[in-house]
Amino acid sequence: MEEFKGELRKGPWSQQIREGIIEDFTRAAQACSIEDFNISIESIRNISSEAADWIIASKPEHWSDAIFRGCRYDHFSSNIVDAFNNWIPTKKEGSIVLMIDSLRMKIMEVIESRREACKVWPGHLTPTMEYKVEEEMLKAGKMTVLCSSDTVFEVRCNAIFVVNLANWECTCRRWQLSVLPCMHAVAVFNRTGRSFYDYCSKFFRIESYQLTYSGTIFLIPDMDTVDLSAGANLIPPPKPRTSDKPRRKRSNPNKITTLVRLCSRCKQTGHNKATCEALL
Repeated sequence: MEEFKGELRKGPWSQQIREGIIEDFTRAAQACSIEDFNISIESIRNISSEAADWIIASKPEHWSDAIFRGCRYDHFSSNIVDAFNNWIPTKKEGSIVLMIDSLRMKIMEVIESRREACKVWPGHLTPTMEYKVEEEMLKAGKMTVLCSSDTVFEVRCNAIFVVNLANWECTCRRWQLSVLPCMHAVAVFNRTGRSFYDYCSKFFRIESYQLTYSGTIFLIPDMDTVDLSAGANLIPPPKPRTSDKPRRKRSNPNKITTLVRLCSRCKQTGHNKATCEALL
């Protein structure tokens, strides 16, 4: 996002237009489907094809929910990078032994503080997840739920969504991406008397958090005998010479095609409205 803002400042757009482009960028990052992702990108392309091309080139499979390969558990953070940068000694004369020992001590401090903090947490889920649960419950209050079977339900609000409790799925895809029931699933729980906590990932539970920080980092018994300055001033080996011949680019067969065209009639891929044969 920060890099994208920097690119936009190079352009001729007003502050209002830049803010609109950034809103579309945010919607693309938070989109749960390829279709919604494409809508946001096309909205940007209508203003600037260069900006849209920059976004596609930035490998959105690493930052967009709709395209990410795997499950993010609704978590975006670079805290670990910032922490390690602050933990590692910055003095040039520091040795690798000193760096490793500094990291070991900091990690011990973090584990101990978090292990103590979670002892007083109430409820079933960690505080962050409990807050998200409350948000989803507030959104689910005015939705209409229709029962199709014991596990399949139709939820009506601004649109129609299908919730499958057996598979932990909703057609909005938010439940699948975050592994935390979405507001449509919450509406079903309220309608059927089911417990929200029975349909949450075990990783969000307090006992899983406690287990994460229950391990032990063993002390180094002879650390006081180690010469921390040994090898600190050694000159690194020279870099190997590289050929001046440019490397030939190879196509990546696993590369994701980001922009997916959908049939406007049946919403499926592989054809358009003119060649659609689906029975509706």
